[in-house]
Amino acid sequence: MLLGSMFISMLGMNIIAPLLPLYAVRMGASALELGLVQGAFSASGTITLLFIGRLSDRFGRRLFLVGGIVILVVSSAGLMFAGQPVHLILLRFIQGLGASTYLAISQAYLGDSVPAGKEGKWMGYFNAILFAGMGAGPLVGGVITDAFDISAAFLVLAVMNVIGLIAVLLFLKEMPRKVGVRGHSSFFAPLKSLILRGVLGFLKLLSGR
Repeated sequence: MLLGSMFISMLGMNIIAPLLPLYAVRMGASALELGLVQGAFSASGTITLLFIGRLSDRFGRRLFLVGGIVILVVSSAGLMFAGQPVHLILLRFIQGLGASTYLAISQAYLGDSVPAGKEGKWMGYFNAILFAGMGAGPLVGGVITDAFDISAAFLVLAVMNVIGLIAVLLFLKEMPRKVGVRGHSSFFAPLKSLILRGVLGFLKLLSGR
């Protein structure tokens, strides 16, 4: 059920991926605003991913699964009422929060629920579903927009996220979390890696040329 919900949500999210630049240009967006529309989603997602997994370890997965997809539903519906490029930028920023939360915690939930020793197999299935949704979404979005208009694509996006939310609420329960080593790594722990230090030093040398 988690994989099905993920496919529905990723299909919905990628329905609008190729359409948003056209929609923003139609609103009169500048080149900078167009870049912000495209970048806001990833920017907010990057910020969220730094801490959302740790919070789910403490407070449980299901809470964040539901919260992430609720954010997706609200922000997706909001796209139908956007009237200016700044509205698109804000809504895409919010969508990034929801999508990154839902995606990251879905992976953690899957890791908790599959049998020990089968994590790689099920993670492969998970990513196959993820890429299937990412690949099919733009095609579906183009067909819907050609047949109706871009607002119809936004509506389908919102409806698909609602379906995903219902599936999570009805069929996914909180799972006992698998326990590894005690405690959590520091955010700065990766900097202790000699390999990472070497890569960063090399990039610093390149940037100084």
